Amino acid sequence: MVYCAYCERDVDMEGDETGGYTCCVQCGRVLEEGAFSNDVTFVKDAGGESAVMGQFVGDGGVARGVGRLHMGRLYAHAADSHERAQAKGRTEIAALVDQLGVRPREDSVEASHRLYRLALQRGFTRGRRTASVAAVCLYVICRQESKPFLLIDFSDRLGVNVFALGAIFLQLLRLLRLDEHPALSGPADPSLYIHRFATALGFGDASAHRAVSNTARRLVASMNRDWI
Repeated sequence: MVYCAYCERDVDMEGDETGGYTCCVQCGRVLEEGAFSNDVTFVKDAGGESAVMGQFVGDGGVARGVGRLHMGRLYAHAADSHERAQAKGRTEIAALVDQLGVRPREDSVEASHRLYRLALQRGFTRGRRTASVAAVCLYVICRQESKPFLLIDFSDRLGVNVFALGAIFLQLLRLLRLDEHPALSGPADPSLYIHRFATALGFGDASAHRAVSNTARRLVASMNRDWI
């Protein structure tokens, strides 16, 4: 176990040998970055041809074979299916972030994509739509960061049943051991959504907006005290 500064406790970590990093299984944050060597080493195969040892690490942090050296030319392998799946997941996450207006954009995309890579590494995407898994990863980050977005916002964007998306959400929490995370184990705080919905009502007067928001907050506080 290692200490996670975000969770503020010792947690289990998940390593990705191809990406060269380790992540916290509770929040998905990168805890350690691996070091890669840029020394090039060649070996000869049974046919007498030279081949490069090791892997090529691209800008996305994904490693793949660098190919073979033949007649003085280096032939690189195409990106494998795992890398394409990661790229597709990132594209889906970025599209949802833009559609919903999640901010800060880049931080939300990166944090969600780290969770998606963990889910992909554990085979969670098999039999599930990439867009659904990407949406659930982004929703987890929104819950952790107390952002005012509901699961139904994601289901509306994807055109899927909210209960089906909720089932994937719960399955992902169990897989990544996030079901006991303080921000995810209980219901979302209703007060997070008051400003958003009050703005959607379109009050022309700012004082009316404040009055409605303050009344709603007092109602939420009263219901919380009465265990409603």
